[in-house]
Amino acid sequence: MGVLLAVAVIGFGVVPPVARHYATKILGETLGREVSIDGVLFNPFTLAAEVRGAKIMAADGQKPDLSFERLNLNLELESIIRGGPVLHELSVDGLQLALVRLPAGRHNWSDVVERLGEQPESEGESRFSVGNIQLTSGRISVDDQVEGLQHELSDINIGIPFVSNLPVKVDVFVEPSLSASLNGKPLGISGRTKPFTEERETVVDFSLKDFQLPEWMPYLPFDPAFKLPSGVLGADMQLSFRQPVDASPVVAVSGQVQIDKLEVQDKAGAPVLTVAEFGIELADVQPLVNRFQFSKLRLMQPELNLVRLADGGINLLQLLPKSAPGEQPKSAKASAKTAANGAKKATEAAVEKPAATQDGVKPAAPSKLDFLLASARIRDGVVRFEDRSVPGPFRTRIEAINLDLRDLSTIGDMPAEIRLDYVSDAGEKLSHQDSLRLEP
Repeated sequence: MGVLLAVAVIGFGVVPPVARHYATKILGETLGREVSIDGVLFNPFTLAAEVRGAKIMAADGQKPDLSFERLNLNLELESIIRGGPVLHELSVDGLQLALVRLPAGRHNWSDVVERLGEQPESEGESRFSVGNIQLTSGRISVDDQVEGLQHELSDINIGIPFVSNLPVKVDVFVEPSLSASLNGKPLGISGRTKPFTEERETVVDFSLKDFQLPEWMPYLPFDPAFKLPSGVLGADMQLSFRQPVDASPVVAVSGQVQIDKLEVQDKAGAPVLTVAEFGIELADVQPLVNRFQFSKLRLMQPELNLVRLADGGINLLQLLPKSAPGEQPKSAKASAKTAANGAKKATEAAVEKPAATQDGVKPAAPSKLDFLLASARIRDGVVRFEDRSVPGPFRTRIEAINLDLRDLSTIGDMPAEIRLDYVSDAGEKLSHQDSLRLEP
């Protein structure tokens, strides 16, 4: 009884204030920031701990760059024999993270990153096991002072069943999931695993609604030669990963993607393309085996302005990212030459000796293109053409473009059926019906 009483007194009464003191001291010295913790609770009998009201202040000390309301963790006794922490559960509630993009490629965490980079690397590999990871009611704010934009990822809820590099088994009760709102628009990801099936299938569902494309134009990895005044993206996708016994893994994508109110302009602001609604339904897309099967494509009220410029160029090509003028840089040439030599050696080695198998799994043979578009529909389309390379210039248009396409495929002998109707600028109604076949 005396031992239990001593453990209770030390665990409940001594450990929390000592842990709070040293946690704020060590974190503050490591990060070079002011750190505060409102309180720590610890249960020595269940090894459960709770941290309340933690804050890491900004470099100027005016407001927190990171904070959370509550952190709960449940340590396992197995940690003693495993040589690393084994957590049965880790949950964080009310996480608030501020990110500020500054000029010259810096951000509000640059000083912390540089400080951590100056510290000597620890020897050996860190061993750990964390199960049932949960983040609830999180929020990330982004202040882009370079572009003058504000973004917010709010209502963040994340579930991660297990992260570990230790050979331990943890009772998992959390399913993989992610839900949040990006600039007020909901998005969600959830997953489920079927561990007892022969194919060990894992499925991830992804949902995105009302994603405003123009807001993200400044973050493209190239300088766009076009403007995007409007465009709303939505998606409901499913990613499936299967690992059949004695066979190559299968990665399949299905679902639908939709873009509404799309408007593309050239650099001068002249309209190039508008689309009221674009949608495509993926039936079975497996990139690893060259399979691309789509059940439906629809294009509503597309309007295309096609211009042949005075120098003979086409306005659509002017929208593509421009490569550097002149010859390739030496580094690019060297990389291309190295890649070519490597490909040549790999080909020669493959001819001399068959590829080895791994764990008895036969490597998949190269697959020919398996493409299928079961149905495509275009309604109320308009194409305007202007040729500025001739005196005048020459202008024409066709409108009321309606197209129906069925069973366009590279597999099988049945040709696709196509019907096209349109009205010329002279008011003539034209209709064409035919069949066609793709050659892979």
